[in-house]
Amino acid sequence: MHMEHDLSKTANMKILIAEDDPIIRGNLFRTLQLEGYQVAAAEDGQKALALALSDNPDLILSDMMMPIMDGHEFLKAIRAEHATAHTPFVFLTARADRTDIREGMKLGADDYLSKPFLRHELLEVVQTQLSKQALRLEEKNRLQQETVRLKKYDSVTELANRQGFEESLDDALAWATARNKTLAVIFVTLNALHSLRQSHGARLYEQVLRSFAARMFHIKKYLPPSCKVADIARICDSSFALILSPATDEEAERLTKALLTELLDAVVVENEAHYFQPTAGIALFPRDGQDAVSLIQNAEAAEPEPKPGGNVAFYCVETSARLCRRMKMLQALHTALANDELFLCFQPQIDANNHNVIGFEALLRWQHPEFGLVSPVEFIPLAETSGLIIPIGAWVLTQACQQMQRWLEEGFGPMRIAVNLSARQFESMDLYPLVCRTLAETNLAPHHLELEITESIAMQNAEQVLGIMQQLTDDGVMLAMDDFGTGYSSLSYLKGYPLNVLKIDQVFVRHFLDDESDEAIIKAIIALSQSFKLAVIAEGVETQAQAERLKALGCQYFQGYLFSKPLTAVQATLWLEQQQGLANETA
Repeated sequence: MHMEHDLSKTANMKILIAEDDPIIRGNLFRTLQLEGYQVAAAEDGQKALALALSDNPDLILSDMMMPIMDGHEFLKAIRAEHATAHTPFVFLTARADRTDIREGMKLGADDYLSKPFLRHELLEVVQTQLSKQALRLEEKNRLQQETVRLKKYDSVTELANRQGFEESLDDALAWATARNKTLAVIFVTLNALHSLRQSHGARLYEQVLRSFAARMFHIKKYLPPSCKVADIARICDSSFALILSPATDEEAERLTKALLTELLDAVVVENEAHYFQPTAGIALFPRDGQDAVSLIQNAEAAEPEPKPGGNVAFYCVETSARLCRRMKMLQALHTALANDELFLCFQPQIDANNHNVIGFEALLRWQHPEFGLVSPVEFIPLAETSGLIIPIGAWVLTQACQQMQRWLEEGFGPMRIAVNLSARQFESMDLYPLVCRTLAETNLAPHHLELEITESIAMQNAEQVLGIMQQLTDDGVMLAMDDFGTGYSSLSYLKGYPLNVLKIDQVFVRHFLDDESDEAIIKAIIALSQSFKLAVIAEGVETQAQAERLKALGCQYFQGYLFSKPLTAVQATLWLEQQQGLANETA
């Protein structure tokens, strides 16, 4: 039984012998063959090399002194070939000269056996080297399998990655096609998750990702018996995808909404709660795509803008056209600065009591040769998500400060220039140094600059945002809360943040004369501002009646078309001259 076991273990092992002595070569051949090995033999190094390259042996036994090609030359040639570079190589030597042995070991020999040797000595060396080779091959296979796994799986969440998901979707499509079934690809994005890594570091970011990866499986609680989840994957930084098979429109929408409800709950890591607004796009096979790549792209393209409570959208042809335009616009935006396509407009802000100009808000505009005048509503989100808002925002700040300094030097004023900041700029550690550099380079005093932030910026990464705001106000820069009342409307940041101005969003101003709710909101904002000793600017003032009522309610400053539309720098300068002339005539 013992011999049979050994033979079964060695039956597939191939050993090559390179030995010029026919008696020794014959003895080696028979001994190893009796042990169950597959054996090949050659009388010189050159023939042995040819056999090695054709048979790919598991072990090579070689004499040192051979005609045509000696052992050292044979070993060099073996190690130079990719297929045999790591094949175990044992020298057989009758010489006692250790110099030859050391030279052989330097060239890459694994062991040596001195002639004459006993049978058990030979077999011990052979088994040792084959065992080592087996371990090397096992480790190599493990690494290859790990490499394949990493190509198809996300290392953070252990879910499939995009490549693995595409392969799973190919299988699901083959199944659905053969049975004439529909299936749904659902693309889920956790908006604002990307900013978590910037603010809290990679470790916490990965913990949150793993938590959401686990929650993706909660959709199974809502599945009907006829439907299954074919795969779940992490597609990119903050997006997941899954396959429902089979699934109708109604089932896909119901199940996706149930999943988004699960994802709305806070993730608590290290005693801190984190909330994210999930959105989902759905593409159905065969209606919205015939292959894996198209379905994934279309599900991603169908994603709506984030809204409270999450949101779901199906792919449609209009979505595809919108995505195509979006991609073209994003490419164009990369070169917009270099091509001088961006410019600023300036909308004046007016004192409610005397109608004097207190400043301007700088508004970014984009004039593209193909798209024409692109709405900020369309291109600003592109700049935000792509990160282009960082260089563009720096350019806007410089241009706005330069223009205000120019006006001040021309005798207009006192005034300040208001510049909007992006959440991505607050994520960058360069924001405060950027403002300092810009003020120094343009020679603009800090109190002539007003930086506008939104409520969402104030509530995200609160500690980091507060620190930057405090540095800015300590230097004398003014800070305004833009679009107040449309976001979180939390009293905590009004109390704790160093703000100077609240801006009432135009959505409340537009119809407040006819809408008691809007007027009540405006009254509440003005009362809050007075309590916290903050100035108030009403945006979107378009009629004299609105201006008079806002003034009566206690609003101090106006901005809107009643006084001026946004103007180019040249137009704004002419408008200032006109206002100055009117003031002189009145005086």
